[in-house]
Amino acid sequence: MSDLIPEYLSIDFDTLVNRLRTQIQESDKFTDINYEGSNLNVLIELFAYIAELNTYYVNKLAKNQFIDTADIYENVHRLSTLLGYTPKGYISSTGTVDITATGSSIANKKIILENWTQLQTGNITDEDGNTIYYTTTEVQEASASGNTVTFSNVPVKQGKIIKYDEENSNAFSYSDIKDNKIMLPLYNFDYDNSITDNYKSVRLFVDGEEWTRINNFYDDISGLSNLNKVYRFEYNKYKQYYIEFSIYRDCPSSNSQIEIWLLNSLGADGNVAAGSINSSFDTEFLIDQFGNIIDLADLDSLTINNSSATTGGKNPQSIDDIKEWAKRTTHTQYRNVTKSDYKTYLELHNNVEKAGVWGEQEQNPNGGNIFDYNKVYISLIPNDDPSTWSDKIYTISHVNSNDTTIYIPVTSVGSNGYYSSYVDEISTYLEPRKMLTAYEEYVAPDLIYFKFDVSIKIRSNYNYLKVLKDLKRKLQFYFNASNREFNETIEFTDIINKMLDRNYVDNNNDDDFEQTHGLLNFVIRDIDYLEPIDKIWYTPNNEGSSNYPRFTNVVESNWTNEIRNIELGLNQFPFIDINSCTWKQIT
Repeated sequence: MSDLIPEYLSIDFDTLVNRLRTQIQESDKFTDINYEGSNLNVLIELFAYIAELNTYYVNKLAKNQFIDTADIYENVHRLSTLLGYTPKGYISSTGTVDITATGSSIANKKIILENWTQLQTGNITDEDGNTIYYTTTEVQEASASGNTVTFSNVPVKQGKIIKYDEENSNAFSYSDIKDNKIMLPLYNFDYDNSITDNYKSVRLFVDGEEWTRINNFYDDISGLSNLNKVYRFEYNKYKQYYIEFSIYRDCPSSNSQIEIWLLNSLGADGNVAAGSINSSFDTEFLIDQFGNIIDLADLDSLTINNSSATTGGKNPQSIDDIKEWAKRTTHTQYRNVTKSDYKTYLELHNNVEKAGVWGEQEQNPNGGNIFDYNKVYISLIPNDDPSTWSDKIYTISHVNSNDTTIYIPVTSVGSNGYYSSYVDEISTYLEPRKMLTAYEEYVAPDLIYFKFDVSIKIRSNYNYLKVLKDLKRKLQFYFNASNREFNETIEFTDIINKMLDRNYVDNNNDDDFEQTHGLLNFVIRDIDYLEPIDKIWYTPNNEGSSNYPRFTNVVESNWTNEIRNIELGLNQFPFIDINSCTWKQIT
């Protein structure tokens, strides 16, 4: 009799049924059995089903012990936390608004704009048809000029305020603390992964005194901090938010009243275009220097406007995102020492999409002066497209011959092209992890806009215009900032392969570019880039040139440059001007 020993990968239902039948046929207990429709066959299939189910669970448990193979959110979250990385929940969009009020009641007075004042959009709504709310996050003061007062560049964060306090009769108490944690109701609160910027998204009061949110409680052990009235605000493995206190710091007492203010976030759906935030939800948010509330009904006019789009709104991280960031965080060890450390930490910031980092030896490979020693050069791509960078990077708009507008950073103004407020925000964010001997210099990105001459051939049962429309979107997705890097080498064979690959999809937006399935061939016949200074299209520099972008291999002929790689400079970042590309159908 053969032994019924399952072999690896031979444990599916059909294999087990066949093995059991073979086992029984070799036995002298059952002979001449017609298995189909027999009671014995029902038992065989039942045993096989249970064995396959049990094996499935064993394999599922085994693969979810390791972060590389885990595929259950709860386990991935737990494993990433063990590695020192805390996954994030919803991230609210941020931006700035300008508020102007006119009326005799504010004439020649100093006016205070309260923080945590709710503003709202007009015709723009969320997917359920509800108004989108934005909240001011810091107090602003301005003196009226005559009957008019103006507040410029007021920081706002997307989210409707939800308060658990005495006024709403839903404040928390000591009895709500279990294992040093207060579990919060099931809302999509803004997690706010940068708690050092001007966009505070959670406030906690114990007996009327506001406590401080921190990232971890371990600074107390090292003596780096003397803050005691602190808490953590986190997103757990069950996708629920909670407040945590530490037994090594101050904790609320048994008779304490705990009030918590939070922002209910729309995540990525909360990003709105310029001019969308145009009215107030709260009516008592302007106060004069004597503490008197300005009645909005007494004003002659009140205008609210966001001159640029809001950015940075994100949904909770996916399993793949958590895995990637957990590995990066493990390697950084909470100190920015290497290029990878800086890049990892910077790209965790909700106002940074991509970061380029290099040192003095890369900046001056032939040797610089001593004043460049220990200098860290940083170039950043903020969220979304360059048209929204008006409060981060100085840009000028350029209209191409095809009447499309592109944006080019201006490096001769501000902090090497950056607004000082953006540099301050990033520098404050980097401060806790920087080495004492290093200092940063910010370099605005040099955006390299490419255009191609493209020929395509499609299957006979597809429509050329429909295929072309999806192909353009797929090519734009390839050049999306989240998919590209500073100083990378553009491999045009990779672009061709990706355009023909049906599995190259936009998972975040559930877009598989369906019409590109009709592509039979995709050929790039010419490559040009827009020189950012003189705004003229050029072919990339020859191999060996000291200027970038440049080809990385020698010219083989006048028509094969579509397979020649192009290397970008240290602060150069690739984009595509899709409307300047030319398209031809191969018949």
